[in-house]
Amino acid sequence: MVEHSAHNRLVPGSIPGGPTKNIISKIYEARMNEPYQQFLALVGRDEQYRQISNSIQKQLKLIQDLQLKRESQKNQFSNTKSSLDHAQKELKNWEAELEVFAEREKILKKNLESLSNIRDIKAAQKELSLLAQEREMAEESLMDALNKVENLSKSSSETETKKSEMLLAIDKEIEAAQEQKDKLEKDLLEFQKEENIISENIPEQWLELYKRVRSRISDPIAYLINDSCNACGAVLTKHEVMTVRRLSVTSCGQCYRVLCYKG
Repeated sequence: MVEHSAHNRLVPGSIPGGPTKNIISKIYEARMNEPYQQFLALVGRDEQYRQISNSIQKQLKLIQDLQLKRESQKNQFSNTKSSLDHAQKELKNWEAELEVFAEREKILKKNLESLSNIRDIKAAQKELSLLAQEREMAEESLMDALNKVENLSKSSSETETKKSEMLLAIDKEIEAAQEQKDKLEKDLLEFQKEENIISENIPEQWLELYKRVRSRISDPIAYLINDSCNACGAVLTKHEVMTVRRLSVTSCGQCYRVLCYKG
């Protein structure tokens, strides 16, 4: 008759392997009330941490986009004002040009009155005729400039109203996004304070590993399932499996995530 090993020997009221399993179970239960349980609580909050952090980044991007939109709108309105200024300057130039024509015409007419020679009179009349043609062209340009100024003035007035309304709306959006960002940052600060409390009894090397992996990978936690990493599917060595099952923190050799065991 084969004699069973000590831990599998048949004992009244017991089953083979029972004591070993019970010991492992008791160790697990005891350890779960210690740092490992706190570590699981810490990593269990990782998704919430990432959600808050991502929301802050989204709000920052929104604020930047709104600020660019505001600047673009301001530039657009500035272009309208610049066009009006240019048209008004052009109008003044034509007005000054017509004053010059009027003065030249006045001088030529006065000279004409003093002339007695037919040839000189005809030459002066021809010069007056050419001057009149130039003046008519200048008057047409003046009217075009005047119409342009009137149209741009009306457009500028409407644009100024629209500008004020649009910039006010954008400013409200920026303010709302800023308030949301400030709230999220406050939530994150409180979240980190809670993490610090949870982390008090967790071994420093576990925390360092977790923080290091979290800084590189968006989802830093993986779990041991069927002796494999549930994140990348890598099959662990027996030593790695025992390390995780003994409720010690380690990382996956393939994807480098922190491996945890839920029992």
